[in-house]
Amino acid sequence: MRLLLFLLCFTWLNLSAQEDDSLNTKKWAITFSPSAFLNNLSGVQFGIEKTLNDRNSIELEGARIFRQPANVALYKEGYRVKLGFKRRFSEKTIFLSTIYFRKSNHHYNDWVWRFNNTFFQRINYTKERTLIGPTLGIGFIETDWNPFHFEFAVNLGVGIYYVRNKDVPEDVEEVPPTWAFYHDPNNYPFPIIGISMKLKYAFGERTKS
Repeated sequence: MRLLLFLLCFTWLNLSAQEDDSLNTKKWAITFSPSAFLNNLSGVQFGIEKTLNDRNSIELEGARIFRQPANVALYKEGYRVKLGFKRRFSEKTIFLSTIYFRKSNHHYNDWVWRFNNTFFQRINYTKERTLIGPTLGIGFIETDWNPFHFEFAVNLGVGIYYVRNKDVPEDVEEVPPTWAFYHDPNNYPFPIIGISMKLKYAFGERTKS
């Protein structure tokens, strides 16, 4: 344990020693995330990043989740928002802390029991799934193509997954689809694993603080 603490402290000091006063010279950056197309809930994602000082910045991203087929549902769609804080340890190394918020609607056309199981009927219904939670991560940023940058990061965290029924009559008793996880209305702990690749365009010279 002492060796681990020593190594962590040594790494921190080493990275801090590498800091350059010119790390963040731009006020703003516009971000685009190609990795959003590869997400389980794929979509198009853009963001804006604001530089606070030489090492710190904040970022707000939004994504529109495409209408897409699902394994047990007709289709799914929605949106997600990320609010993040970044701290640069060196020219190319960053620490990230991010709050994830995602809301998606999963549309079904399936058989259900109705009126106290008196008959079986096929209906359309929707489940609204909301995920919110914090993550921590590390990343790498390539700045040699100024004003264009490339950023790669990995984030891990745990959130709460809220599952709610929409457009479902009160007398319906569902027959859960095979291999349908997080299907029943409830609040679930949910792991958040984020792997992101971003293209960034930086602009606006910042006054040094």
